[in-house]
Amino acid sequence: MKLRKIGALFLSLAMALSLLAGCGGGSESESEGEEDGRGDVIESDPGDTLDEPEVNFEDFVGCWEYWDYDIWLYVYGDGTYEMYNADGDSTSGSYTPEGTEIVLDSGERFALDRDGGLIDGEGDGLFASELPDFTPNYYFDEYEIGINYELGQGNATLEDGAYYFEMNTDGQYYNVGPLVCSVDLESERDLGNGYVERIVTLYRGFTEEDIPMFTIGVSMGASYLFYDYYTGVLLPDNDNFETSDGSYYFAFDTPEGAVELDIGVESSRRNDVEGYRNIYAETITITAPDWYDGLVLSVPTQADTYDGVNARGEAFAALDDYYPALDLPWDAESALNCLVLW
Repeated sequence: MKLRKIGALFLSLAMALSLLAGCGGGSESESEGEEDGRGDVIESDPGDTLDEPEVNFEDFVGCWEYWDYDIWLYVYGDGTYEMYNADGDSTSGSYTPEGTEIVLDSGERFALDRDGGLIDGEGDGLFASELPDFTPNYYFDEYEIGINYELGQGNATLEDGAYYFEMNTDGQYYNVGPLVCSVDLESERDLGNGYVERIVTLYRGFTEEDIPMFTIGVSMGASYLFYDYYTGVLLPDNDNFETSDGSYYFAFDTPEGAVELDIGVESSRRNDVEGYRNIYAETITITAPDWYDGLVLSVPTQADTYDGVNARGEAFAALDDYYPALDLPWDAESALNCLVLW
């Protein structure tokens, strides 16, 4: 260091002067030296070699990702941080600058490295990054199955939502036609045990204009299904899931947690509404966890053939487990899909 070199130069000059003084009058010189007693002292700044490198703690601020792990550290300039794993779960807290490091309240330490990254107390490196999008890839989103009806929005027409054929002819003159649908909220209440009850009514109407009347009458039909938005599984309200009181019980896992549902359905029909051949009404009572918002009521389009309708009915009756929507013979993408729990 420059200060040390200057100090050494002063020492050499002092020694030379001392020798010269000794030659001219040693007793006086010795007397002065005895009174002084300390000799010549080299003064230097203790920080010359012990000072730690200067650190700009603003360089810690930002998002950092581990090279070897799916873990992200987000350091904020206000003395707080957040740490995320690959599932988007996070912890948060505060940190304190100490020397050349920041120390999290969890005890973990991080320092800047020479490559513009961070290094933790275990020697694992992090690089500057950005937080990923932690939004889960839900089934209905992944496969772009749209929610195209909002609860309570009024009548909507589903093309090919109804089938009809001349009665007692084993499917002769089979055809498909429009179906007028609506879904209304009747009531909802908090059950106080972590569950809620919601009652909705599904109306499906066959108009006189769209469904012709054959010589010996017309047989008409339409269907509805329940799906879970997150996993895409069909919840079949058939005999395999029926309870002793006539409702249907479903238990399944979602990315948001385990779900238990109880769904009761009461059906009725009216044929005295002007302009309609028939109107079917399903009053649906749903008991669900108060956090669950993924129940989809779906009205599908109909099969192209009479045999196709029968095949669907047989497949539905045989379901004894949960299967994803796109693995089943109903086109969820073309259906009228309404979130009845959100």
